[in-house]
Amino acid sequence: MINIPIFLKEYDNQMDKESRSRFDEVYSEIEKCYKSKAKGCMYTAISKLSPDNYQEICDYFKISDNWTIHEDLQFFKNYYFDKDDNQWSNIMDTSNTSNTSNTSLLTSLLEKIGDSFNDFLKNTPEPWLKLYFILFISIIVVGSYVFVKSVIVKKTKKELDSPQKPSPPPLQDSILCLVVPSHQLSALNTGDFIPSSRVKELISSASYFLCDGLDQDQTVNLNLSPDSSINYSSDEDAYIQLIIPGGENIIGKTTKFELRKNLPDGDAKIVTIGRLLKKYGLEKFICA
Repeated sequence: MINIPIFLKEYDNQMDKESRSRFDEVYSEIEKCYKSKAKGCMYTAISKLSPDNYQEICDYFKISDNWTIHEDLQFFKNYYFDKDDNQWSNIMDTSNTSNTSNTSLLTSLLEKIGDSFNDFLKNTPEPWLKLYFILFISIIVVGSYVFVKSVIVKKTKKELDSPQKPSPPPLQDSILCLVVPSHQLSALNTGDFIPSSRVKELISSASYFLCDGLDQDQTVNLNLSPDSSINYSSDEDAYIQLIIPGGENIIGKTTKFELRKNLPDGDAKIVTIGRLLKKYGLEKFICA
């Protein structure tokens, strides 16, 4: 754990003449801001440190020109030191450049500050020291953005360079043909749409079934009478044919269990209902 005031003094002593002059110039602007409204100190510091893109930096970090010094310091604490989920650690964890010299320097600075940061705030440092620290951490924020932006650019380039996976073709529709007891078709009419749960009930009661692609017609060889002749209170054989949207995965299934398991959600359309006069033509059907 370090003493932050001493650390800042050591940092100050290490600056060359040009850096010292620039640091004093920015500090003077922060001090003016503090004395005039006591808000937007970090925003002001970043605008002087990086005048060409300060708005871009502040927008990215959501730094406001209306923040108090307390809010400036709270942002720094939350972004870099929050133990549960700080954004800086998340970025470092997902990047592949965490060992570069620039990020190593940032990480080293943050590690030195982190353990002492809460104590520094609790001791209510003098305003000039707070302003000095605001300038110091603003330098870290600007440096962080340089790194973060490079990560974003690399990620975007990688995404653009990566070949786009073609979208899978939509599943084709299928025709489901069922022979069921007549009473199962009560209240159903040609042209109706019924939910998949009702279709599963019909599958469960089927004595014969067949599922093919939509271009297949399985009614050709069946001897049917109109649905008006069905005795809906009886157990005699009746026939129902349904269109299953996206039902490609049930085509050719040979058990009722497989049909129910792979039946897609959504409504099915009733194409044909009729009384099955004879079982001729059911040779291609699967007997349940």
